Amino acid sequence: MDGKDMISVKEYIESRLDDTTKLFETKVDALDKATVLKVDALDKATILASQQMEKRLEGMNEFRESLRDQNATFVRKDEYDTKHEALEKTFNVRVSALELSKAELQGKANQSSVNMSVFFAATGLLISLLSLTVAIVHYTMK
Repeated sequence: MDGKDMISVKEYIESRLDDTTKLFETKVDALDKATVLKVDALDKATILASQQMEKRLEGMNEFRESLRDQNATFVRKDEYDTKHEALEKTFNVRVSALELSKAELQGKANQSSVNMSVFFAATGLLISLLSLTVAIVHYTMK
């Protein structure tokens, strides 16, 4: 080996250090670019997610508003209970009146049946007496 081919340890270390520094800088630059790309993608994804969330919230607000409008048409429980109680009382009074009327009609129907039976019994009795009278008169005349 001659002296020209030989390099000093210092030169060798500096050469290796320069190569390592360049490699490190290349890798750092690549990581930096990748990081910038990832941050940009993350920003875009965040913006899209935010827009989607806004749409969802608008839909939820519309739904909430429709529920509020619908709720305004419902009857409150205390109102319903009060009116239902009054309606129940009216209903019970009317049912009682109908039951009484039905009982009266049945009583009248039964009374008319009794009257009809008395009429037919009296008619039958009269016919019997008349027949007996005719038979007696006919027997005495003979």
